[in-house]
Amino acid sequence: MSPIVDKAKKRQAIALSCLPLILKHNLTDISISRLAQAANIGKGTIYEYFTCKEDIVVELMYILQEQYMQDVLVRIEKQATFKEKLKIFFLSLYEDKYEHYRLVLKIFIGISYYKTNSELIAFQERWYEKNTEHLQTILDNAIHTEKLKSKSSHLINGILNTYVGFLLSSLSKECCEIQKEVNEYIDTLFEFICKQ
Repeated sequence: MSPIVDKAKKRQAIALSCLPLILKHNLTDISISRLAQAANIGKGTIYEYFTCKEDIVVELMYILQEQYMQDVLVRIEKQATFKEKLKIFFLSLYEDKYEHYRLVLKIFIGISYYKTNSELIAFQERWYEKNTEHLQTILDNAIHTEKLKSKSSHLINGILNTYVGFLLSSLSKECCEIQKEVNEYIDTLFEFICKQ
């Protein structure tokens, strides 16, 4: 009797074993055969778990995003004010320890410009929904505990869309430049949402 394979865990393991190769080379230059070799499996096996190499990048995004958000949410909980929490939310991505996540995110963004499939769309929808949920919770708590205007809750989509804008600008700007712009944005935002 052959062992029962947890397909979700196997899929994650394959994607993670492909990560070094994906980080080192342009995705368009990598064949499924090379990815299978990096994962130490046969080409046919990789097709049992992924329809194409772009799906491996999507799986990596799920894995890295989950790890990233778990860490960020723990750090946010330790902050006293909404402003500090928002800075952690916006700025954590640009820390050195998240370089792999940023690189995979850049690849993912590039893929989404030239290819659209249900996996890409599902990830984007889930990402937006989860981040909206996290930001809304943080902001609602701040409205009740800090001196923030109650109408601040109407800004949640604008704040998240600005966050996305900073992510997209990371394709062409250095992290230190984005960090400076984020700090200026948050400081200016707080001039408008804090009660006088």
